[in-house]
Amino acid sequence: MRKKLCFITQGEVVRQTITNLFIDFFGQYVEIISWCLVSKDPFPPADCDLYVVSAPATYELVKSRLPADGRVIIAERIINPIRFDALLDLRPGTKAIIVGNTQERAEFALQAIRQFGVDYLDVQLHYPGNNLTDTGEFQLAIITGEDRHIPGWITKVIDLGVKEIALPTYFEIIHYLDIPPMVFGDIARLYMKAIFDLTLRRHGIAQVNREMRRRMEVILKNVDDAILSINIQGVIQTANPACEQLLPAPLPLVGACIKDAIGGVDFTQCLQEGKGISNEVVLIGDQHYLISVNPIQHHSGAISGAVVIIRPVSQVQKMETKVRRELTTKGNLAKYTFNKIIGQSAELQKTLNLAERFAKTDLSILIEGESGVGKELFAQSIHNVSKRANGPFVALNFAALPEHLAESELFGYEEGSFTGAKKGGKRGLFEEAHLGTIFLDEIGDASLELQAILLRVLEEKEVRRVGGREITPIDVRVIAATNKNLIHLVKEGKFRRDLFYRLCTLPINIPPLRNRGKDLFLLIDSFASRMYNRRLTLEPALTNLLAAYDWPGNVREVQNVVRYICNFVDSDVVVGIEDLPAYLREAMLANPLVNTAAEVMHESEYVFIKKLDKKGMTGLVLEILWQLKNASKEGTGLGRGSLALLLEAKGIVVPHYKIRNCLSMLSRGKYLDAGITRQGVKINLQGEELLRCLEEKTI
Repeated sequence: MRKKLCFITQGEVVRQTITNLFIDFFGQYVEIISWCLVSKDPFPPADCDLYVVSAPATYELVKSRLPADGRVIIAERIINPIRFDALLDLRPGTKAIIVGNTQERAEFALQAIRQFGVDYLDVQLHYPGNNLTDTGEFQLAIITGEDRHIPGWITKVIDLGVKEIALPTYFEIIHYLDIPPMVFGDIARLYMKAIFDLTLRRHGIAQVNREMRRRMEVILKNVDDAILSINIQGVIQTANPACEQLLPAPLPLVGACIKDAIGGVDFTQCLQEGKGISNEVVLIGDQHYLISVNPIQHHSGAISGAVVIIRPVSQVQKMETKVRRELTTKGNLAKYTFNKIIGQSAELQKTLNLAERFAKTDLSILIEGESGVGKELFAQSIHNVSKRANGPFVALNFAALPEHLAESELFGYEEGSFTGAKKGGKRGLFEEAHLGTIFLDEIGDASLELQAILLRVLEEKEVRRVGGREITPIDVRVIAATNKNLIHLVKEGKFRRDLFYRLCTLPINIPPLRNRGKDLFLLIDSFASRMYNRRLTLEPALTNLLAAYDWPGNVREVQNVVRYICNFVDSDVVVGIEDLPAYLREAMLANPLVNTAAEVMHESEYVFIKKLDKKGMTGLVLEILWQLKNASKEGTGLGRGSLALLLEAKGIVVPHYKIRNCLSMLSRGKYLDAGITRQGVKINLQGEELLRCLEEKTI
């Protein structure tokens, strides 16, 4: 008959946990029975061979019910070391509460984690009779299986699990119940593995810490900044190699007083009150340095010293140049170069050669030319081949800037200098352009008052922000541009003569597109290819008209016309005059170089009919134009619905969307006039000419 082992405890969680362990270890040798005080089950029988009670307090509660001659062991229990893994990830000084059902259990948990070396936490005990209040300091609770007493304000819990049976107790159980000794060896190996794994984990953390320290030493040795640490007395504890190169202090630095190495800096507030110092300019020897001091504080708030960072001002100035380009002047970059300017005409090539020569100087440049010729493209290209190419390119258009904002935009402003001024103030464009180029577009639109301020800035090479007193030196190359005749403005008293001569050191005049011959068609091909990846095929008559057109909007106008055509003309269609924007078509038809408008119109109708044939819409368009002409005799227009009913009456049933497409094509070709709301569309004279051509084609 198998012997019986009975385990007795107070709570259900402990009963289930320990019972399962006993079954795993001893189940094949003895019968396992368990009972807990909160259970409604009857007390265990008196014939058990061994009673194991979970704790002394539990034994006091049940000893009167145990058989007088029964063998009883009060278990020695421990927390399984494998559960400590979560604790090793906590930072030293982490605040936590240890929660127990009783003071004894809370104290036992605290003693256990300290025995395993976790003695770096800031902990307090929490148990019935010693309930802590929410002070906002503690967010973490550590428990040992029971969670009934965790305060509601806790946000994170680490469960170390139920306290398990210790090895000595297992040894007693095996001895009393005559269980094979090899079972104890199996239990001992499991415990040793848990302890070994914990040791490896702690060793790994120590190894990581050593590696981190090694890497930190490598970093400190290779940074350009001088970095040192001092203790609370102001004595230098550590110093990287850069310190010895930068500071003219007595060697060795370690062990010296910080005041001897760096005079003129008050470290008292940092070491006593924890107030840091940020980028204070200090003269050490004959060099200026930026000094930053940051206190070292423990989790308790106590200050143990400080870290001091020292940088030469010259190094900071170099860094500022890079920062200005990459961060503060984000978007202030010149994108274009001379090879992006399209054209082969002699006039343009002469201008390009002149601009490239001027770019190599640092003198002011005035670019003159009509609107749309590409003045900013030239300005950006000049900047990108100049010695300032690595600096910012900042552009301002005076024509687009309200006069009351111009001064603050150009020169910046201090905080509170006017209503709406940003907190902290704002840098002006001249400051942003430091070591680079500022492009003053449409300079002819600047007011005389602003011209006077601008002249002073160009002569003095320094700016003062609106509402400020400090003077900021600047190093900026100026490129100005205008589509006005500044000489005439000077004569009229609308532009300062002295500013004109200051800006016009190197003048460049960009030729208008009408003087550049076949550059027009190079631009058309380039825009269509670059923006839409297609090539436009133009009717011969249209080519002549485009060449004869004056192009008052110059290159910008060509770009917009190409955008219009590529968005509204199918890629397989030969572009005719009817495919141009209305304003351009009307201007070309009025051109005296065209023999008669009718000749052009007739040719354009021919091209339009070819489009209809391609789309299979010729017959439908013919019927629609017939219905519109009949309606025009009565002075009315027709909408899609009315057209659909009229066509259906003639046996032509088509979806509304096809009628809409036909009307859309006819409207784009200017063959229809739109009526007032709900009056539909009407056929016009050009539409009647198209109808005549369609009728001739069908005869």
